Amino acid sequence: MPAAISFRPALLGATFVATAAGCTSILDFGGYSYVDGTGGETSTGGGAALGGGGAGSGGGTGTGTPAGVGDCADDTRDGNETDVDCGGTCPPCTQGKMCELPTDCATGFCVDGRCCNDECAGTCRACSADKTGTADGLCTLIASGDDPDDECAAADTCNGDGSCGQCDMTPAAPGGTCPAVCDSCAGDTCIIQCSAGECKRAAVTCPADWNCTVDCDGAQACDGAMVGCSDYLCTVICNGNEACHDLTVACGKGACHTACQTGSGVCNGATVSCGFEACTCEGAASTPTLSCGSSCGCEPC
Repeated sequence: MPAAISFRPALLGATFVATAAGCTSILDFGGYSYVDGTGGETSTGGGAALGGGGAGSGGGTGTGTPAGVGDCADDTRDGNETDVDCGGTCPPCTQGKMCELPTDCATGFCVDGRCCNDECAGTCRACSADKTGTADGLCTLIASGDDPDDECAAADTCNGDGSCGQCDMTPAAPGGTCPAVCDSCAGDTCIIQCSAGECKRAAVTCPADWNCTVDCDGAQACDGAMVGCSDYLCTVICNGNEACHDLTVACGKGACHTACQTGSGVCNGATVSCGFEACTCEGAASTPTLSCGSSCGCEPC
């Protein structure tokens, strides 16, 4: 039998009906009803042409980087990383890298915004290069004369030994019974006398608990010698030709002074490694080289 089709618009009182052998269909065209005669199902849509009113659902899972979380392997500091590809939700950073919390660091210490080698507790200590002038991540004493964290009161600054204070803070030496190494003692000062050639290439060690004066008097008296000061006032006096030639002076924590006086080449090649306190020398044509280090007041000749 030929297909019979009738149209009856749903919204206008009519419906499109398509009848064929074995099936009956009503198609929905923009507000029409659809009837499937084979399944006996009817659905009504009110949408666009050829569109039904049924609902669909989608599934599946996507992967990506959540907001605020960095990609830990892209060579870029992003998300909540404290340094490139570390810190935050990424693996802990190595020593010297930037941090915000101890958990950002493999060392477990975050000091001055850097992963530090230790907790760096105490006065006049820091763990960042901009405060110490050394490597990031290495706890170091603040140099004498600086105070980047305003730890020292009034006009004081760090003195280079982990505390606050200005120069001229050398404590009084305890003194006591004059040690055998001293040729004589005057009050709390040990005097070591080196006559011509007597201390040549020798190790001259000042006794602990004493101020110390090493008197190099005569030609090559202390040539090539090494003088080790105590932590109190230390003075080296040089008189005579090459009296202190190639001399090495290692200052302690106290004030340290080297006097190059008369003689030819009296202090040629001499070197002085300063301590924390004032480090000075005097001389004319022949003077030692001062390595100022953390001295609070280093005054080369």
